[in-house]
Amino acid sequence: MTLGIVLLVLLGLLIVVAIAVIGIYNVLVRLRNQVKNAWSQIDVQLKRRHDLIPNLIETAKGYMTHERETLENITKARNLATQASGVTDQGQAEGNLNRALGQFFLVVENLKCSLATWRSVRPFWTRATPPKPKRKSPGAAPSAASGWPSG
Repeated sequence: MTLGIVLLVLLGLLIVVAIAVIGIYNVLVRLRNQVKNAWSQIDVQLKRRHDLIPNLIETAKGYMTHERETLENITKARNLATQASGVTDQGQAEGNLNRALGQFFLVVENLKCSLATWRSVRPFWTRATPPKPKRKSPGAAPSAASGWPSG
C-alpha cells in the first residue's frame, strides 16, 4: 500500500513539474516573439524615415542650391543607414544620419526661410526626426533651443 502512495505522489510531482516546464516554455516563447516584434517595428520606422529623406532633399533643393554639400552628406548618410546590418552598424549609421539631418536643419534655420518655405519643409521635419520627450507640465513653455517658427 505504501508503494502505491509513493508512486502516486511521484506521479503527481512529475505532472506538476511538467506543467511548470510547459508554462515557463510558453512564457519564454511569448517574450521571444515580443522582442522580434519590437525589432521589426524599429526596422519599419527606420525604413519609413529613410524613404522620407529623398522627399526632404527634393523639397530643400529649390531653396538651398548653395548648400549642396549638406544635401550630399544627408544622401550619403541615408544610403549607409539603409545598407547597415546588425544592431551596432545600424546604431552608428543612424547616428551619422541624425548628425547630417541636424546640420541640414541648422542650415534651414540660418536661411531664415519664409513661412511658405517652413510649411513645405515642416511635414518632412516631423516625420524624419525621432520624437522628442514630452514636456512635464502642459503649461510649460517650449524650448528656446528649437528656434523653429510656429504655424
